[in-house]
Amino acid sequence: MIAHLKMARMPTAEIEWVCSTYQPPAEFDEDLRQAFTGVEIMRRIIGIAQLPLALSLEEKSVLLEEAKRMLN
Repeated sequence: MIAHLKMARMPTAEIEWVCSTYQPPAEFDEDLRQAFTGVEIMRRIIGIAQLPLALSLEEKSVLLEEAKRMLN
C-alpha cells in the first residue's frame, strides 16, 4: 500500500500518518516492509506489472532511487 501511495504522489506527511496509525503485530518486521515497498515500486514502474502512471521520467527516476535505498 505504501508503494502505491508514493506512486500516487501522496504527501509524505500523510504517508507517515498512515504508518504511525497502523498497529502492527508484535512480530512485524519494518525492514521487510520497506523491502517489499521498494520491490513493489520497481515492479510497478519497470516490471511486467507496470501501472499507467502519469509520472514524468524524473519522478519515476526519483521513485526508483528511493526503492533501491529501501532494499539496502
